[in-house]
Amino acid sequence: MMGLVTDRMSADEAEQLVRLLYRYAETELDQFDHWRLETGYGPVYMNMARQLLPDWSDRMFDPLPKPGTSWQTGRFADVNGVEGVASREDVQRVIAQMRADLTGRG
Repeated sequence: MMGLVTDRMSADEAEQLVRLLYRYAETELDQFDHWRLETGYGPVYMNMARQLLPDWSDRMFDPLPKPGTSWQTGRFADVNGVEGVASREDVQRVIAQMRADLTGRG
């Protein structure tokens, strides 16, 4: 088994990855590609396709900004009462709201 990678990608590496993914999708991808990457955490399965798989929703996917555009780290979860977290129960309530937000998004 491969060793676990602890270093995170640099901003330049992430930008290069996005640039190459866009280039691949625009120049090499025919209909679909299915890849399996053996990583230190186990296999990672990647599907790159020109259309959604049956029963998949476009809402399941986060848009990947084109190279040269500003990155967004994500969106804030729809959670109420974060300012008043003072107990274990408060943390559990916030986590439950975050999970509900994630589930509702698809």
